[in-house]
Amino acid sequence: MNSRIDWRQEQGGALVWVLFLLMVLTILGFGYISLSTTETLQSFRYASRLQAYHYAKAGAEIVAERIESDPDTISAFAHGTISLLMFTDVEGDLGAGAPIEVRLVPDDVDDGIVRLRSTGRHHRTAQTVSLVMLVTENKGFHGLFDNALYSYAPIDATQTHSLIIGDAESAGSISGEVPGDIDGNVKPYSTRVYESPIMPDVSGLPNHGVLSVGNHSTDTVSDSGVYSQINVNNHGTLYIDSGGAGDELVIVVGSIDIKGKIEVQGTGTVMMFVQDGGSIRTPGSEMGVLLMVLADGSSLTVQTPGTHFHGYIYGPNAVLKNAAHSRIVGSVIVGALDSNPVWTFEYRSFPEIDTSSLEEYIGIVESIHFERARWE
Repeated sequence: MNSRIDWRQEQGGALVWVLFLLMVLTILGFGYISLSTTETLQSFRYASRLQAYHYAKAGAEIVAERIESDPDTISAFAHGTISLLMFTDVEGDLGAGAPIEVRLVPDDVDDGIVRLRSTGRHHRTAQTVSLVMLVTENKGFHGLFDNALYSYAPIDATQTHSLIIGDAESAGSISGEVPGDIDGNVKPYSTRVYESPIMPDVSGLPNHGVLSVGNHSTDTVSDSGVYSQINVNNHGTLYIDSGGAGDELVIVVGSIDIKGKIEVQGTGTVMMFVQDGGSIRTPGSEMGVLLMVLADGSSLTVQTPGTHFHGYIYGPNAVLKNAAHSRIVGSVIVGALDSNPVWTFEYRSFPEIDTSSLEEYIGIVESIHFERARWE
């Protein structure tokens, strides 16, 4: 029997097996490469989505922070329109060239909320988030007088024995130590705008000419009227009867010279409109609780030891001259200070001044505050 092995046949079978194994290994290799590529792409897409989400959230935070610190920023988003803020990463905090679009949803502005819709992009991936901010409004006349002193011109509280008790705000610089010269918040370079006062129409008011109160004498004003001058001499007292709650007494005067006292009686509101200016300038001189409105271009001098003014002074385009131990208690809004050492501004609110009709004379300021609430 011939048992010789056919090696050529065996070699052919082995080749088939080798080719089969190579094919299997090739398929497995391509499968592994495909799986690896897919995972890499998924990881890349996830990283892109994550980066885009980071950009979107960071953009909303940036805009929200700006709105909170400066509510006027919201004016960049007009009612009824959609405005766009683009951030191209000026400071480098978000990665080079990070494009971010932050839009305001206009329909929400009047509903007590602000919704910022922010979209971040990374490569071809975009992610959008929404940040809801709560809006609170402080409407009304007392919103005007929230500082001890506002001056459009710079404020210098470093003068000897000068003190601001309360907040100080200026469109310019503010000099002084806190605490020390200023016992309150300091708000320099303010963008706040106060409107010029509207002087009353005097055609319907009686004209009384000059009102003069002599030494150690008294007089009383109980009706609205127009005066060319009001003079109160040493130790004299002018009583102003404001009436009852809800009553309003309007005094329009060319100039004042107060060496004695003005005392406000009653529970009504007294508004004194000073057209040219004047002075409160004798030791012991006092002004009762009232609103004094200074016309544009006028000036008021408050000076000498023991001189006190109680109330509100509104003259965003007027000059206040104060010195020599003068003390103003209430709140002051003026265009500029012309002051010498030794004076005090002390903040105090006077809720007894009825504010229901003051918008006729003074532009009402609405203080708007924004606060981040939630993500959507």
